[in-house]
Amino acid sequence: MKKFILVLAVFVIVAAGAFAQFNFAFGGGALADMSYGNGEIFSYLGYTIKETNDFTSFGGFAFLELTYFQAEICYQYSMLSSSREMTGEQTVYFDNSRTYISFNILFKYPINLGLLTLYPIGGFSRNYLQSITRGSATIKRDDIRNDQKDWLDQYSFLAGFGFNYKLQGSLYIKTEALFRAAVPSILYVNDAKDANSILPGSTKATFGFGPMVKLGIGYSF
Repeated sequence: MKKFILVLAVFVIVAAGAFAQFNFAFGGGALADMSYGNGEIFSYLGYTIKETNDFTSFGGFAFLELTYFQAEICYQYSMLSSSREMTGEQTVYFDNSRTYISFNILFKYPINLGLLTLYPIGGFSRNYLQSITRGSATIKRDDIRNDQKDWLDQYSFLAGFGFNYKLQGSLYIKTEALFRAAVPSILYVNDAKDANSILPGSTKATFGFGPMVKLGIGYSF
């Protein structure tokens, strides 16, 4: 994680220098995020096991914005509803909550309409798991073995639209609506590989999909 933060910091500094002649701003706000379907499916000789994880997250974000580039750091509290469906058996449900710190790197193309600036935006995100709570038990990232710390981290592709509405002076309102495609976590990818080594083609890890909305306040220079 430290290496990723260092790379992100260097990238932001280089980008700031490259785009110094363009707009520069920073700010923060609140976000809501949902993702459905991430998990794995096992199917063999008519017997199927389908495990899915549905997330509903809330949190805050801080952003650094240049004309064509936006970097964000977010803190999210996620409520996770998991289900396991098995052929001929009752579906089992189990819930837990998780916290994440995520880094988003996004690129956009602004369309200036006076007080309002519209822009398509897209990029990628990495969510670093910080804790898992089920009932009264909490597991923190530091409690996980070093070689397994990233097994439940989340990688995603983001795409959507946003707008900045200029207020008085240098202040503006930022609103974005994004669509997330969440890559299967390393845990599910490893499970699928292990199962397929025994029963080839029996198991696949599945993507998660869902919306993200953000509302914030920015200050431009």
